[in-house]
Amino acid sequence: DLKYPLSSGAVRMSVSMDELKLKPHLRTMWSYLTTVPNVMDYFRVIFYFGALYGHMQDVWWAMPFAIIMNGLIDDLDGKVARALDQCSKFGYIIDCASDNLAVVTNTGCIAHAALRSTVLAPWAQWSIVGVMHSYCFFFMFWSALASVCMGLLPSYKDFHKTPWAKWYYNTVAGDAILYLGMQLWWAALYVFVQGTYADTAFWVCSVLTPLTIVKVSIEAENVVLMTLGLRDADAQASLATDSKKH
Repeated sequence: DLKYPLSSGAVRMSVSMDELKLKPHLRTMWSYLTTVPNVMDYFRVIFYFGALYGHMQDVWWAMPFAIIMNGLIDDLDGKVARALDQCSKFGYIIDCASDNLAVVTNTGCIAHAALRSTVLAPWAQWSIVGVMHSYCFFFMFWSALASVCMGLLPSYKDFHKTPWAKWYYNTVAGDAILYLGMQLWWAALYVFVQGTYADTAFWVCSVLTPLTIVKVSIEAENVVLMTLGLRDADAQASLATDSKKH
């Protein structure tokens, strides 16, 4: 049986037969933490720390750059993990944590930029703040649901029924158009409320809004179906517990 001392294998001169049977990225703690997809996600975190600093220093391009880089890396990390056979539970966790950091930073900086705007009307400022924080809560709720449902099904992506959800999850084109389109929408919205190239950013944001709505509707569909799935799982667990009592 493999025990915790396996994690110290990076400092030992020899390895056991059990370790040799493992995939390379599972043999030591260092290799486990530094797989290619994990390092990709670490860079997502670094980009956003830099973007937050840039936002506070009024560097208009820092946030859009981080948003676009985050979108590209997030769209590729899972594909890289499967291609290199480096999938892991820790990789899933760091990916989810990076997703939440991205959404919290996006919504917070966009809301902050909106409130500092000298052009937007007060109702527009607070509407943007409300939408940003509502989506932030929704996304974190969706992320938590997806994490729980990973214990019920191999993938939260199984919780979909609509044609556009199947197109998004099952085709390269759907994934690229909807996911990356939403990332560009985030970037354009930030540039618009920040005030630099506002006219151009407004039109880009307007063009991408329908794609963003479709993407959010897919996430909402996930939430509804995952909640129903959790309710069924709880009901089955309750019935199983009651049957054991009797």
